[in-house]
Amino acid sequence: MLTKHEFFCTVILVLSTLAAGNRGLFAAPPEAYRDAAATFYDNVLKHGRDNYGQKTPLFADGIDMETKSALVAPNGTVICNFISQQNLLRGLVALSRTTGDEKYRQAAAEATKYVLTHLVSPKSGLIYWGGHVYWDLKTDSPRFDPHNSHELKHDFPYYDLMFEVDPQATRKFIERYWLAHVDLDSPWLMFGRHAKMEQSEPRGRVNPRELAFTLSGADLFYAAAIMFSKTQDPMWRDRAVKLAERFAELKDPKTGLASELLGAHDPTFDRKAYQLSLGHLGVGVPNLLIDYGRRSDSYALCQLYLSERLSGEPGEKFRTWAIEDLIAYAKHCYDPKSRAFFEMRRTDTGKRIHFSQTRWIPTDPQGHYILPQRFYPNKSLPLLFLAYARGYKLSGNPAVKQTVETLLDLMEIRRGKPVTLAGVADEYRKSDFAACLVQGLLDLHEADRDSWYLEAARGIADDALDQFYNDGFFFDWPKDFQFSRVNQALPLALTRLYSVLSGKRIDLPQDIGAYGMAGFTPNLISGIDGALPLRYMWSKHHVDIVGGNLSARVGDCFPHSGKLDGLFNYPGVWRLGCSPSKDKPSQANLLDNRKGMVFDPLRKARPAQIRKLSDREAAIVHWQFKDSSEKQKYLGIRMNYRIEAPNILNWTLRITPLEENYGNLSLRAMAYLNEKASTEIMFAGENGLTPLTLSGTKETVLGPKSGSGAGYRRPLFYSRIDDALLVFMFKPGAPVDLLAAGASQENPGGLRGFVWNVANAKKDQQYKLEVRIQVFPVSQVDELLKNYERWTH
Repeated sequence: MLTKHEFFCTVILVLSTLAAGNRGLFAAPPEAYRDAAATFYDNVLKHGRDNYGQKTPLFADGIDMETKSALVAPNGTVICNFISQQNLLRGLVALSRTTGDEKYRQAAAEATKYVLTHLVSPKSGLIYWGGHVYWDLKTDSPRFDPHNSHELKHDFPYYDLMFEVDPQATRKFIERYWLAHVDLDSPWLMFGRHAKMEQSEPRGRVNPRELAFTLSGADLFYAAAIMFSKTQDPMWRDRAVKLAERFAELKDPKTGLASELLGAHDPTFDRKAYQLSLGHLGVGVPNLLIDYGRRSDSYALCQLYLSERLSGEPGEKFRTWAIEDLIAYAKHCYDPKSRAFFEMRRTDTGKRIHFSQTRWIPTDPQGHYILPQRFYPNKSLPLLFLAYARGYKLSGNPAVKQTVETLLDLMEIRRGKPVTLAGVADEYRKSDFAACLVQGLLDLHEADRDSWYLEAARGIADDALDQFYNDGFFFDWPKDFQFSRVNQALPLALTRLYSVLSGKRIDLPQDIGAYGMAGFTPNLISGIDGALPLRYMWSKHHVDIVGGNLSARVGDCFPHSGKLDGLFNYPGVWRLGCSPSKDKPSQANLLDNRKGMVFDPLRKARPAQIRKLSDREAAIVHWQFKDSSEKQKYLGIRMNYRIEAPNILNWTLRITPLEENYGNLSLRAMAYLNEKASTEIMFAGENGLTPLTLSGTKETVLGPKSGSGAGYRRPLFYSRIDDALLVFMFKPGAPVDLLAAGASQENPGGLRGFVWNVANAKKDQQYKLEVRIQVFPVSQVDELLKNYERWTH
């Protein structure tokens, strides 16, 4: 018999074990998952509809939490990119099937019907959606960027609903989709990822430089397969199988690894594609596997979905191809020593390719698709996990199951421990990835009937509700409750979880792992991010840091087109607000709202990682081409921003050349001030603080004081904005020239900045620049030099 002490110890041990490994006693009740999804969709129906001009049943892509209305971009557009709303449609239908309330499905059907009726080009028959076009709800017209092309990439439209509401229009769209993208006269079904939105002629011959990626190919054979399932026309089944088979033929017979695109009209070229360096890529190693087409996650998920939709041999082929991709990827791309998955392999040997082995050719000086961050470990583990979990459910393959367990362990989802999102990398800890985990764990539960998978799904769901759900809305990033994207995948996953827990066998739309679920893809970013008018994928490009009286928003954005459209596309500080003193009102933004503080030539940098280290500190990592006229000149860049109370922003820049013979490094930094900035600056000259009156837009350059002539004694200058002084200080010895220019019509506040010059920069040597940006009340101007001396000593 147990003593009282032993009894209580046993109870505590049991409860601790239950809490760690089986959340059943402590998880939210099943109804909480359904109710959260229902509340979100109710709010989307209330706040996210088209209320501009002629009201329509369409949805905006995002909702602004401050106004509780459709998100308006800085250029005045209200974006409705219907391709970015397919999770929304599936979730609405799923909720109606779960609750019996038809209003959700009806809203999805009305929007879909409207699109098929009003958002179709009269010339091409294509819908105004995708990677280069969206619909502006304010003007009821299409917007193009940077060209009027139709493009789908792992988007997987909800064709089932489209066929339900208008089968004739849906058939016509798929027919025109294939006609516009595919050379139907070619026996090899060559296609281009772009098609002209306003062209009625068939595609014709495809230039191999149009990049027939798996990304776009999957959407084409997915459309053909669904078309067959609805019409039973064998032509569409054959098209789907044939196009998918072309990608399957790219697999190397020794490793099973495959390249990501079809090469040319000559079918024998496909397997040679990477041996010939692909021309535009200019990669000097053969048989290169890149992570652009994502054969191991979204592409595999699409094939697995079609394996269920197509019976007999076609379905079996799709399943076999998907499982082969998953097994090859796990075998050759996982490094047990570093416990990470890597792309960039030789497909013939599986050997890893390093960044130093890649070289660019003159026809494409920017390298475009193969960027240095492609050599990073794959951190999109939740999406990868969903593909392997579903692959195991549909195949029972033990090798696939082994990778499932590896992925769970990498994300710290382990038996006997609390199940949370803590093991997912910060920059990938987003709501859509939480949905991947819930869906994948439910797939495993279906496959093995292991209750731990179900309880683990509840653990992820509970953590996700805590991090991504607030005031009836779902959000992409933890506790970032500014804008709500309507295309959230998490409500659909929670609806499925509720149906499983409640014992209801409901046929719900399946999450296929569409491109909107993919991770941060640095050179292909679109969607509405914050208030930026990009298109169909939302990703995190900025963080807010706050300390004392100061607040800053830092980050950057690199749009799909790379077009400089007057919006903030550069790395730097977007917003700098401060209350200079207790008796002075807060300055909303000391910088220009559209341009902020820009570091050029880093404006061309590709963001690889943006991380919030604490409430007061953020770090941004970039890769930078030196110059479009000089090949293979890369920089590794790390920016650290740290707020020191009450009104100091410390900016530390570390740059490392990654190539030999880099030459001179010159960094131009420009702070575009708000329109209230004075037309003079003060700098630390020979006789203390010296004023300099600015004249028009003429740029003034001040170098270090040497001999006669103008120059600074200490690298320090400031500008006045109302009752605040915006001060820039540099560590002594920093090779900088101070810049100043007057106000102009484009920049009413003018700009101030500096040029940092490093002579003969060496490969792999780190160059460091420290800048202190401080805000003073005007009354404390006499303290500037004292503060500078204290900081530098």
